[in-house]
Amino acid sequence: MRGTAFIFCLFSLACLFISCDEDSLVGAGLLGEESLNIDFTDTLDVKAKTISGDSVFVYRPGISSRTYLLGNNNESTFGRMESRLFIQPEIGFGTPDFRMDELDSMVLILKYDSLGFYGDTMASHTISLFQLDESLVDVEEDSLYSNQIFNYPMTNIGSRSFNRISAFDSTEVFDPLQDSMVNLFPQLRIPLEMSFAEVLFKDTTNNTQDSSFRAITRGFILEDETENSMIGLDMFRTTNSDTSNRLLVYYKDTSEMSRTYSYSVAGVRGTTFEYDFGGSEVEGILDDETRGDSLLYLQSTGGVSIVLNLSSALERVNDLLNYAEIEMTVAEMPIFDTDLFPPTPNLVASFRNEEGSLEIIEDIVLSYTEVFDGSLRSV
Repeated sequence: MRGTAFIFCLFSLACLFISCDEDSLVGAGLLGEESLNIDFTDTLDVKAKTISGDSVFVYRPGISSRTYLLGNNNESTFGRMESRLFIQPEIGFGTPDFRMDELDSMVLILKYDSLGFYGDTMASHTISLFQLDESLVDVEEDSLYSNQIFNYPMTNIGSRSFNRISAFDSTEVFDPLQDSMVNLFPQLRIPLEMSFAEVLFKDTTNNTQDSSFRAITRGFILEDETENSMIGLDMFRTTNSDTSNRLLVYYKDTSEMSRTYSYSVAGVRGTTFEYDFGGSEVEGILDDETRGDSLLYLQSTGGVSIVLNLSSALERVNDLLNYAEIEMTVAEMPIFDTDLFPPTPNLVASFRNEEGSLEIIEDIVLSYTEVFDGSLRSV
């Protein structure tokens, strides 16, 4: 998912049905001597409310997304939201036979993505890795949603604490192949527990075929214990082995030469999101149209959404509607820290089709031609 960073807005609302204010001879060939009066109104009744959001796609086969979130946020407006990252390691290129080799360590490496950092950027982090009880192989051909629930034991297979995480600072690590320290791209590195890594390393029967390897690894999930701080991870699939996300094996062969091997983590991957609105401002206004008359709450990642009822436009049966534009203004109130929690930069609208399913409005496609605009602008 191009995992939009966890960001929210509070809006006041106006709905404008707009054109120019002069008569026109547009369509004169059809109207004869008549003129077409073009006018606008901004007095239509728009009913609005905030509702609990629906789940969103976090994994679709064949689609490679970039920004994934890890961490949680807990504040008075929206309550608590927590995100976990799940991944499925896969065989890389030409798996060696490790039976006669000696394992040094096994490290999960994931690239940081500055687009996903949110909340307290100076916070310390403790990130843990767990093995799933169920195999992600079973869901490989299916789309996964943000409310997907995975079971896993409380005992982690790897963990690491950080004083601070930055998406812009290079990472210094020891490279046994060069026998020296090297600077690498900004990355999260989680060493696996040797007891788990040793079993995986020596299971040559299963770690040389993709299907069997995925079956024994089952899939991993990451948690971040830090409060009110989220980090972004760039999970875009790339063929560059030096900058790819991977499970890196450090080992020595029978001649005591230091070597490495990389398992890929570019297969099934996504994020789960859990919400708790208890005690928050949002909890008290959900599905309330009377409150929606003045304030609306919007949260990305599928937290809360806005519903607009524009049926009043249908009452203008004698008018030919040119176009309608909805204007929403970010609420500027002292209690909302828009520096720490910036507004969402883009809005996407859907409608219920005849089958009752949500469908993206056509304007979204046209917006890429700059005919329409769904972006947040400063005026």
